[in-house]
Amino acid sequence: MSTDTVRPALTPEEWARLRATNHLTRPIGYAGQEIGVQVGHPWSGVSITAEHSHAGLSREMSHALAAVALHGQPFGFTREDVVALRRVVEIAREHEDRGPRDEGWQSPEFSAAVARAESAVDRLAALLPPE
Repeated sequence: MSTDTVRPALTPEEWARLRATNHLTRPIGYAGQEIGVQVGHPWSGVSITAEHSHAGLSREMSHALAAVALHGQPFGFTREDVVALRRVVEIAREHEDRGPRDEGWQSPEFSAAVARAESAVDRLAALLPPE
C-alpha cells in the first residue's frame, strides 16, 4: 500500500443502501441540502439531482460519483482486476530488489514506475465496493 492511502469512495453502508435502493444522497454543505444519485436512469445510467442550482461537488462526492458511474459497467473494473494488478506490482518489486542492474530493474525510472502503478491500483481499489 502506498503512503498516500486513498479512502474508499463510499462507505460499506452507502454501498449497501445503493444496492438496496439504487439511490444515494450526500450532504453538499449548504445548510442540510443534499445531492442525490439515481442509478439505472433510463437515458444515461446515472442521474444527478441537487437541491441547490449552484451546488459544486466536493472531492468526496466526485469520488463517490466516479465509483457509482463505473460500478457494474463493462468499461469499469472488478476486484479481480485489482488483485491481478497488485500481483504485477508485487512481481515487479521482487525483480526490483534482486534483478540485474544492467537490465534496468534497479533503475530510478523503474522504481518510480512501480510506485506509480501501486498508487494507481490503490485508487482503483478505492472505487470498488467492499469485499
